Amino acid sequence: MRIGTSVPDDVFLEAGNLAKRLGISKSELFRQALVAYIKTKSIAETSDPGNVREKLDAVYSQESSELDEALLKMQWASLPK
Repeated sequence: MRIGTSVPDDVFLEAGNLAKRLGISKSELFRQALVAYIKTKSIAETSDPGNVREKLDAVYSQESSELDEALLKMQWASLPK
């Protein structure tokens, strides 16, 4: 699909230089950049504190959250006095 968009001149020139160095077209560079941006935003949304809480609740509804007694003692012993 073709789209039209506007970017500042300096960004367009830098994109052209980068595309040339990478040996790809500006269109391909913009496509890759948009894909990376979308992935980053998708990851950020799943990092939402509400989402993390829901995931932890799901895990701990099936798993115990109790600490192993021996591990707890080793952790305490490793702390500086």
